[in-house]
Amino acid sequence: MKYLSIILLILLSTSFSKWLPEVTGYNENDSDNGYAGIIGKPITGIRIHNQVFRVHIKNGGWSKEIRETYSGNEKDLIDGLAISGNIVYKVHLYEGRWLPPVNGYDIKDSENGFAGIINKEIDAVMIRGKKYAVSYIEPHEPSKPKIFGKQQFIKSGTGLKGVSYQMNLPGMREGCLFMAACVIGGLGTDEQILFARKWAVKNGYIRDSDTYVNMSAKVLAKRISEYFNTYYHANWDFGRGRNHFWVIDEYGREVFNSAGLGYH
Repeated sequence: MKYLSIILLILLSTSFSKWLPEVTGYNENDSDNGYAGIIGKPITGIRIHNQVFRVHIKNGGWSKEIRETYSGNEKDLIDGLAISGNIVYKVHLYEGRWLPPVNGYDIKDSENGFAGIINKEIDAVMIRGKKYAVSYIEPHEPSKPKIFGKQQFIKSGTGLKGVSYQMNLPGMREGCLFMAACVIGGLGTDEQILFARKWAVKNGYIRDSDTYVNMSAKVLAKRISEYFNTYYHANWDFGRGRNHFWVIDEYGREVFNSAGLGYH
């Protein structure tokens, strides 16, 4: 029983690789059959029938030539793809755009020899005239407790233990949207949010002077969750009014507000 409990704990705390259905189309406007991938989910594996190709791993290097299938793991995010045989192909950058198509097969030629930008993950692929598929990491999400109660002013000012008023944190006078992204991304203490602030400034996600968010707040919340390995509250969203932001749950109830409201 002891060993069974350990095994179950490992299984419940890990992620698994999920293959998407094969596609044959070449159309970035057709999410069903025009490309392989889910925009917003970096790919970790790729399958191209009857084809030789190579992949580049972020923070790694180019693989040897692969025939048909490359299966990676959650640490092996793909940021480059080179396909042999004068085939037209293109990739979509995670949190970015579709790059121009290429048809070369030369890892030293960044213009036409491969698709992708090194150090920028790929979340979708299009290959003309081929049957292909990709995989991505699907995390095991823990069950979430439902929040009940009514909205009221509470002593902490936020509805989360360990988080102060926005005005009480250094550099956070303009930081309501950033703090809301931190909460949706799974952070819940002053120390975590202040550390995340330094990390976000360093990476250019927020502005140092006033914590202005330089990207989609939803995307920032996902990046926070991925970097800090915390639970991403996918069903929570941002409320907005009078240039202020807060967090609401799937029922439309306010669960975090750095200006002073929250469920208790």
